[in-house]
Amino acid sequence: MSPDLPGADIADLLEQVQADLDRALRGASLCSVSRGPQQGLSDVKVKEGRWYAISAVARALDNGRPPADALAEVAASQASGPAGQAWVSYRAGVDSGLAELRQRWGLESPAEGSAD
Repeated sequence: MSPDLPGADIADLLEQVQADLDRALRGASLCSVSRGPQQGLSDVKVKEGRWYAISAVARALDNGRPPADALAEVAASQASGPAGQAWVSYRAGVDSGLAELRQRWGLESPAEGSAD
């Protein structure tokens, strides 16, 4: 099976991840869920991070960035953040979204491509 062309199905994927995030929010706003100590916060943050990663890559592709560069830029932009479980969960979602795009497009992860 050959990998999908970068950007060819990203709109459909973005709809899917938005729907996943909406289901996790159960009608609440993202801000209200993120501020409170509700059950399931980490699940929401994972889905938010995945949505962010895929939407940021989609914007970069729309702006003419090559897929590998778009993936690297989004990863670098999220490399550090506040301490705490919410950030850990959010970052896991970012990593998941980027890994999914790499897999779809047949690109290796930065760790796999390094010769260090």
